[in-house]
Amino acid sequence: MLMQAVDTYLAIRRAVGFALDHTEGYLRNFARFALARGDTHIVAATAVEWAARTTSEARRHNRLQTVIRFARFMAAEDSWHEIPPEGLFWVVSL
Repeated sequence: MLMQAVDTYLAIRRAVGFALDHTEGYLRNFARFALARGDTHIVAATAVEWAARTTSEARRHNRLQTVIRFARFMAAEDSWHEIPPEGLFWVVSL
């Protein structure tokens, strides 16, 4: 179910002009991670754990933000999808 949801999300966003090159990689990687855990829907704790599995704070932030946008889209249709919390990984601008 999650991989099909990723396909739908990407198709809709691309139809309105988004390129989504990095987004596609992030979401497919997240979906594989979640499916390996047995998740059928977006689970906030899984999203946070997946986002945390990278080398920099900026990447953690970007990964989680990508899943948050995806989760909002999916939750509009199916309330079983959880929206991960904002602000767990901060990026400081100079």
